[in-house]
Formats: sequence, structure tokens, C-alpha cells
Amino acid sequence: DILATPAEDREVMAFKVACPHCGREGDEHMCVAKIPYFKECVIMSFACAHCGYRNSEVKGGGAVPLKGCLATLTCVDAGDLSR
Repeated sequence: DILATPAEDREVMAFKVACPHCGREGDEHMCVAKIPYFKECVIMSFACAHCGYRNSEVKGGGAVPLKGCLATLTCVDAGDLSR
């Protein structure tokens, strides 16, 4: 299971994709990580050696948890919403 693998041993996938800036071929790296008490995330980075464009993204992944939490805010007057 990739989520049970320590971060230093986790596989980073690398592949070539078109650069959104210049259209030439750049390097995309992707890794799946599990953040404790949160969920699975996909970490992606892109770099183009031709034009220097770089981009990094973190996207939520995995299934929606079966259990969550419910927060209820009860406002009596406008002062309840002021800091």
C-alpha cells in the first residue's frame, strides 16, 4: 500500500508533458501522500527547461471519508459575526 510506505521510500512518478507556457516538452513529477488526520493528496510539480516555467500543485484525492464533523453556528445578532 503506497500510503503505508515511508515518504523517503515512496515512488515519485515522472513523465513528459507539454509546457502550458511555450508548448515544448517539460518534466512532470507526481507523488501520492497521506496527511495524518486529513486524507490522501496528490503532489505535482512541473518544470520546463526550455522557457523556465515552473508550477506546483497539491490536490485532494481519495474517497470522501465515511465520517466527518458537523459545526453549527447560531447567531443571535450581528455582533456575533464581528471579530
